[in-house]
Amino acid sequence: MGIFGKLFGSKKTAPSYEIHPDDRNLIKDQDVDWWKDLSMDSLKEIEQQDNVARMTAYTHFMETEGMSKEDALNEVKTSFPIYYLTLTQRSDKPFTEGEEAKLPYILKNRINNTIVPKLSKESMSNGVHIHSLIRGLLKSS
Repeated sequence: MGIFGKLFGSKKTAPSYEIHPDDRNLIKDQDVDWWKDLSMDSLKEIEQQDNVARMTAYTHFMETEGMSKEDALNEVKTSFPIYYLTLTQRSDKPFTEGEEAKLPYILKNRINNTIVPKLSKESMSNGVHIHSLIRGLLKSS
């Protein structure tokens, strides 16, 4: 958020979150610190940027790759991380179990800044779900 956003933007903090027991070992102090400093305005801005990236990819898959709407949507769902704030959101389809389960939103900053840059087209094209790849990299870092 820019200087004007910090001065005049919402002071409302980001919402509370829940962590599934299987995901607790993925969280670090830096994730908690990031979330504490996050405002609702910043969270909305991040979501807007993510939505633009997803729509751009969806359009690319349909127009450039020639995929059907359904195939393009499935490709976006498996190529971009999906996050949860509550345990109910985590259990909503798709991606509800195991290594492919949705990721805790508190990890979003670290995933975007340190994990996503490590993902290559080759690592993502071997049939492994992006959530599994991310979990593996989070556990090894």
